[in-house]
Amino acid sequence: MKNLLRVFSLFAVVMLVFSGCAKPVSKCVSPEDNPAHHYVAGMELIDAGKVNEAGEKFERARYCDAGYGPAYAGLAIVSAMKARAAREESYRKTDVDNAFDMLETAEKKASTNADDFAYHLASMRVNTILKPSRKWVGHVEDDYKNAMKLKVDEKRLLYYEGREAASFFMGNAYL
Repeated sequence: MKNLLRVFSLFAVVMLVFSGCAKPVSKCVSPEDNPAHHYVAGMELIDAGKVNEAGEKFERARYCDAGYGPAYAGLAIVSAMKARAAREESYRKTDVDNAFDMLETAEKKASTNADDFAYHLASMRVNTILKPSRKWVGHVEDDYKNAMKLKVDEKRLLYYEGREAASFFMGNAYL
């Protein structure tokens, strides 16, 4: 009986060690079910005016990879658009706070220059939509300058086709 207990204990210890070495099961396994795909789809939905559907795409991108910065940038834009449309002040304030929280997270999670570029453009868009203070144009100008300083391979940008997107959103802010 003692030997059987020892063998079982040894087996349990070995199983615990090996289970700790196993790779976590991927949440998103199909080729189209990846953060980049959902981010691009969400951005296209934003441009089509389908804000809620865009939010779902960004949430899926975040579900697939919680460290994917552009997903948070997209969620910031969605929150800003919801805040602009909100009639109730408490809902508006919640969406505004969420937009800036998502921007902060997008900045922290930006792991490449392309992610950083997406963050700066999202920040430009959010500030233009919300106009949160008298200095909002200055914040947009700062993001524009920072985006233009980045060395990005335009072929690797997921949604924006080039650096001229920053100029477009800067012009949009001035209008």
